[in-house]
Amino acid sequence: MHKFYLAVLLFCSISYTGFGQVTLPIDFEDSEVTYAINGFEGGEGSVIANPDPSGINTSANVGQYVKGAGADFAGVSIPLDGNIDFGENNAIKMKVWSNRVGARVLFKLDPSGGDQVEVATTVASEWEELTFDLGLFTGGSYNTITLILDLGTAGDGSADFTLFFDDIELTTLSTEGGVQLPITFEDSEVNYTFNGFEGGEGSVIANPDPSGINTSANVGQYVKGAGADFAGITIPLAGVIDFGENNAMKMKVWSNRVGARVLFKLEPSGGDQVEVATTVANEWEELTFDLSLYANGNYNAITLILDLGTAGDGSADFTLFFDDIELTTLSTEGGVQLPITFEDSEVNYTFNGFEGGEGSVIANPDPSGINTSANVGQYVKGAGADFAGITIPLAGVIDFGENNAVKMKVWSNRVGARVLFKLEPSGGDQVEVATTVASEWEELTFDVSAFTGGNYNAITLILDLGTAGDGSADFTLFFDDIELTTLSTEGGVELPITFEDSEVTYAINGFEGGEGSVIANPDPSGINTSATVGQYIKGTGAVFAGVSIPLAGPIDFGENNAIKMKVWSNRVGARVLFKLDPSANDEVEVATTVASEWEELTFDVSAFTGGSYDVVTLILDLGTAGDGSADFTLFFDDIELTTLSTEGGVELPITFEDSEVTYAINGFEGGEGSVIANPDPSGINTSATVGQYIKGTGAVFAGVSIPLAGPIDFGENNAIKMKVWSNRVGARVLFKLDPSANDEVEVATTVASEWEELTFDVSAFTGGSYDVVTLILDLGTAGDGSADFTLFFDDIELTTITTEEGVQLPITFEDSEVTYAINGFEGGEGSVIANPDPSGINTSANVGQYVKGAGAEFAGVSIPLDGPIDFGENNAIKMKVWSNRVGARVLFKLDPSANDEVEVATTVASEWEELTFDVSAFTGGSYNVVTLILDLGTAGDGSADFTLFFDDIELTTIEAEEGVQLPITFEDSELMYAINGFEGGEGSVIANPDPSGINTSANVGQYIKGAGAEFAGVSIPLDGPIEFGDNDLVKMKVWSNRVGARVLFKLDPSANDEVEVATTVANEWEELTFDVSAFTGGSYNVVTLILDLGTAGDGSADFTLFFDDIVLADSTTSVRNLTAEDVQVFPNPTSSQWQINSPESRIEVVNLFDLSGKLLMAAKPGTNQFEINAQQFPQGTYLLSVTTTAGRRIARLIKQ
Repeated sequence: MHKFYLAVLLFCSISYTGFGQVTLPIDFEDSEVTYAINGFEGGEGSVIANPDPSGINTSANVGQYVKGAGADFAGVSIPLDGNIDFGENNAIKMKVWSNRVGARVLFKLDPSGGDQVEVATTVASEWEELTFDLGLFTGGSYNTITLILDLGTAGDGSADFTLFFDDIELTTLSTEGGVQLPITFEDSEVNYTFNGFEGGEGSVIANPDPSGINTSANVGQYVKGAGADFAGITIPLAGVIDFGENNAMKMKVWSNRVGARVLFKLEPSGGDQVEVATTVANEWEELTFDLSLYANGNYNAITLILDLGTAGDGSADFTLFFDDIELTTLSTEGGVQLPITFEDSEVNYTFNGFEGGEGSVIANPDPSGINTSANVGQYVKGAGADFAGITIPLAGVIDFGENNAVKMKVWSNRVGARVLFKLEPSGGDQVEVATTVASEWEELTFDVSAFTGGNYNAITLILDLGTAGDGSADFTLFFDDIELTTLSTEGGVELPITFEDSEVTYAINGFEGGEGSVIANPDPSGINTSATVGQYIKGTGAVFAGVSIPLAGPIDFGENNAIKMKVWSNRVGARVLFKLDPSANDEVEVATTVASEWEELTFDVSAFTGGSYDVVTLILDLGTAGDGSADFTLFFDDIELTTLSTEGGVELPITFEDSEVTYAINGFEGGEGSVIANPDPSGINTSATVGQYIKGTGAVFAGVSIPLAGPIDFGENNAIKMKVWSNRVGARVLFKLDPSANDEVEVATTVASEWEELTFDVSAFTGGSYDVVTLILDLGTAGDGSADFTLFFDDIELTTITTEEGVQLPITFEDSEVTYAINGFEGGEGSVIANPDPSGINTSANVGQYVKGAGAEFAGVSIPLDGPIDFGENNAIKMKVWSNRVGARVLFKLDPSANDEVEVATTVASEWEELTFDVSAFTGGSYNVVTLILDLGTAGDGSADFTLFFDDIELTTIEAEEGVQLPITFEDSELMYAINGFEGGEGSVIANPDPSGINTSANVGQYIKGAGAEFAGVSIPLDGPIEFGDNDLVKMKVWSNRVGARVLFKLDPSANDEVEVATTVANEWEELTFDVSAFTGGSYNVVTLILDLGTAGDGSADFTLFFDDIVLADSTTSVRNLTAEDVQVFPNPTSSQWQINSPESRIEVVNLFDLSGKLLMAAKPGTNQFEINAQQFPQGTYLLSVTTTAGRRIARLIKQ
């Protein structure tokens, strides 16, 4: 339910548009205008009397912005009456007053992703006028102005974080005297603008060292102050750069140190940038940036970032002086082409380092062996990102001809240095090969056969991707003679793979810390006496470090449905994941069963034989980091196709007794499966053999899967039964049908150390096609491989829960002919028991019991029904409950669904009461399961406090003529006002606690944000969808005991159709206005309120909100939220690139943020497609804002 709130972190994606006639210029003096200054994320805004009417600003009123304790991007937004009409203007000026020099004021135009400029104050405790150069953005449509003080620094509400502002108006920075290339800083007619961001500051100063190659009077100064590690400056130009025949840019720079990395970026773009390091200290030098890859782009700004990835401190070490930025030409005639030998004096060999990588041409440090040439390339991976590398731009696109590989001579001081060879531009067209000798030259061959159809004009090298370098000899690579070659497809690798054919080049490419090679068989005995085998070492690196074997062509499965492979490991239980590529997850995992001897593993790939695969990938112990030791070394051989007979294949029932059947129990994520002798042939199960499943140390969802010979034929059956043996009561067995997302049922064991039969109601899934059975023990809890995490199972077979005896509403627990299933999940346990308190409104004999034990905070129970609920004319469900406490929150959910749910809290303790759940929003759905979760968001402990008794679940009706609609006044005695709390929020209708001012009504709503989730709130269900008509605002009166209480107003059902406005007065009623113009096309029948989203409540007066008179109002604005169909982002997750595709509208702005709201990347493509290089960012989750000509989409991206 709470996933949609992630979007709130994208402060830049929220726009507040106007009411009243607020237009530029804004002077705060017009009594006819209502000036709204809406705070967000901890920012507070208001109009006040000018605190210092002096100097350039003696006006009566000004705006005040206080950055209180909250997010580091807490700010204020000023909605306008309409879009800004720039006319011929290209800038906005604003008077500001701050008590300190250097207060950074970010001025942002909304709605947009990152159309913003940051300027710092230059005086303290007096008014000054700041000018924001918006020349890059005048073509946009903006109806909101956003201000953020010191973006990236948390405020504290003090005078240091208070900004007064006034007289916001359009102005013009002359383009005739605008900045154009070359930039010399000597033209008095030109206004040189430096827009600092994230802590970077720029200015024009007198040349501090007029000597050597630069004796000019003025230069640019860039100081990287304390702030983000990508703090820099942007220089807007008067127009688009005209490259003409040029393909590079040169710039004079002065730094006090060698190796200061200068990133030169062309804007707007995603990653059109080159990084070059300084080579001298304390003197001027000229750096050349090879822009040949980007000369066809349209750029009107230049960005500089010093030492990207390293935080600055404002010292001399983080100060760069620069001058004479001008176009130049690197000759393509003498440009770099394959082969690259570093011997041609007519060629300019360029190495663009990035993220801490540095490249250069040097004298061969070891002219011996296979490489006695004079010059070689040197690549040093310095301290920086773990993907620090170098890129070599070429004079043109690589012509592969008939070649399918690239070979390169390399020298490293160690064996196993992983060299990633990547073709650019691309997302992930790359191959990694490890060095096999130390301190001598060797030739590595990179099989690029999968990529020869691409257009590449650059080569990237990354040493030990995933490991941070330190600039030492261990992270230095010498390389030479990069040239095309051919790996013969006639002698290419095909199945079977024996490693014995001298005509075949066996490539075993490691990735993420995995290393592969062909070696002499270390143990030629038993079933494998061959001479050579494959070796795979999982070294220190990613938990998914592995090896890939490229094949000469796609696998021809023919009639085969499995692959077998001989393996040797020094331990039992080494999990071998066998993956067919390219694919997302066409893979099978099987564990070794013997130690220190060869055995043959069989991988059932019957589910994948229709695919086209030309790579075999192996990953050892996926999810566990390797260390390069013998424990993480696998020898393998004789990879070949085979057939698992479908005639003798596994089918239901599964008895483990048929000697003609191969029972495969494939473990995954730390689960191990096998067929063993029955450890306890007694009671209801005296069979000879059973299945064993051990949940070892690993993922909390470690389990086993049993592939079947074909899809399950349910016939008339609607359930599956299975005998199980566990040493404990309450072991939760999740039974899942695959392939599926979550077609699963969980049932807990009820006896210990004896066989019992569990029945899994799969009636909701009998229409699916499943050929795999998956078991997970205690989902959500990590196993340890002990007896507590061992399950024996047997006799898996179809059965029928008869419909005559099926569970239907009403549920009374009194029908002896009905089997009531109360299935616990995630630590919840359910059962039917004798009524523990047959009194009051419930004297029935039997009731349901739900205990929320130690486990997930969403541990609950589900009650499967015989068929979909027939709501008829009903729009609610009532249920009798008994809890030992007031305020126990009962979430009632209809399944299958994402979040068709209602939460109501108990109002009495230790007695029966009837709760009513308004499900009017869901009556059109098809549901055959009722789910209950107690106190969602709070972990249970199995005590009486987390025990709920329930009974008499039945349909009822909240009369439509008594339904709640807007306006909501809380005064109609004929209406039942439901204020449903969730996640720790509590709602009710009470007498107005302060009938004064603008609200003297008798009744109001009360919302208390108690201890619980930081998104605890209340929801008000309506009788039907809101009829917006011409209205695009919602107004609501509120009362809070504090200024700055942030009220998020959300329309449901939706993902993030919401607006947040802060209170501006304390201890009195005020009216807040929520601009919902972006959402008026939606269908909403629920209003949700969340107070101070992101901050945990405590139930005190500070977290209590009174509200009243929720009414529609009229204004004008429009913003459309786009869907995943409108703007497509793929692949996601990725380790290489994200492709953005907007088929129907042009992409105007692309912005990428981290989860703190920090802007990491901004671009203005002006096309229908755009690509983001994900390799420049660390692993994690990011938020993407894409604005097109049709609207905006927010998406979550995952970098692997």
